[in-house]
Amino acid sequence: MKQRLIAYISVVFLLFTVSACQTAGGSAGAGGPKVQNKLHLDPQMSWPVEWNKVQGKKGYFWVCGQNSGYVSVWDDTTMEKVAQIDFWGYEKDLMKKAGKTIDKKTEDWIQKNVRPHHGWVVPGAKYFYVSNNSKKSDAFWVVDTKTFKIVARFNTGGKGPLHGAFSPTEDLAIWGNVKDKKKGVITFIDTKNHKVLAVVKTTGVQTRDINITHDGKRVFVANQGWNKKKGIKGSIDVFDIKSRKMIKSITEAQGLKGMSMSKDGKTIVAAGRRVGKVYFIDVDKMKLRATVDTGGQPSNISFHPTQAKVYVGLYKSNEYVVIDLNTAKILTRIPGGKQANALYFPVGRDDIAFGANEKDTFISVIDTKHDKLIKEMDTPLGSHNIRFRPDGKIGLATCKRSNEAVFFDVDKMEVIKTVEVGFGNNGVRWVPKAE
Repeated sequence: MKQRLIAYISVVFLLFTVSACQTAGGSAGAGGPKVQNKLHLDPQMSWPVEWNKVQGKKGYFWVCGQNSGYVSVWDDTTMEKVAQIDFWGYEKDLMKKAGKTIDKKTEDWIQKNVRPHHGWVVPGAKYFYVSNNSKKSDAFWVVDTKTFKIVARFNTGGKGPLHGAFSPTEDLAIWGNVKDKKKGVITFIDTKNHKVLAVVKTTGVQTRDINITHDGKRVFVANQGWNKKKGIKGSIDVFDIKSRKMIKSITEAQGLKGMSMSKDGKTIVAAGRRVGKVYFIDVDKMKLRATVDTGGQPSNISFHPTQAKVYVGLYKSNEYVVIDLNTAKILTRIPGGKQANALYFPVGRDDIAFGANEKDTFISVIDTKHDKLIKEMDTPLGSHNIRFRPDGKIGLATCKRSNEAVFFDVDKMEVIKTVEVGFGNNGVRWVPKAE
């Protein structure tokens, strides 16, 4: 009896230990590698996004003022600026230390090629990567989220390193080079030491969006460059991450812009902007599952939180097309503004989304249960990127054709405050206050 009791207690303890480990580190699927025991928060192309771990925490909105050369940091409650990080000044200091004279020509080069475009929350949230929208530079920066100081800078090997993704299972990021029209590469980055591990060529040019599988073993890469006369198709390449070798090229998908992976990791949806098509890719099989003719220059992809449907901004026809994720059939079209770009869902909500319109003066507020436009919320020109506080109550939208961004109340669907964040402001992220 005593031996059976000891055995029972041992089993219970073992089960508790396994459960606790899974809660701390997560799991990439039954029998799959565990998700790193680090806070994963970047919402754009990476998985998972662990909003549940930051509920009730203090944080800041970080905004990239691309054409003004700085990143500003804003308190998510008072909506006041707490820091401004000067990238032009940082580059000047580096040049001075290297013995270079900062003349008018050098000043002009810095302003044209030091362009903080998007920010990215490195797993652990201790560091913030800033990508560079330059046709001539591959500079990439690392900012400490506690001190708001640039602590590292490196070169990615491909000009215009705009978009990338973080591995769920190891200290690794993989980045593209969307502004480089002469080549396509992906850059493997050690996110612990902030160093480039390898630069690997793709089949195309101008690599843009990156999706890493939930087990951390493969990466899907969208080549944005497309030129029929030169035979540049702009396909999706698939690489084995461990060997860094390409294992598949999905050539049916062409003329790409946005690409995103479903929350369950089973489907990738890619927008063929130049050909008016949306492609559905089976992740496990690495094959095209369906092609949807949408017209209207499909741009960026958003999945409904229930994963039942997907929304695609149509740049030319100024609307959002809604597609059933399982059947790949068009369900409806929702009117948007000029250059309808993408929908953004507040954290914890599946009934409402906010649509950024890149050449208009309003955000489209959409009832996503009935897929109908319910309001046009006035903003400065060019709403582009929208992010939310973890409680889903407050949002911040950048307006890239101005020098302003707006804080807004999600429930009231109203702008609360307009703030100056630099011209050409693009990316915004919510980042927890570093402890």
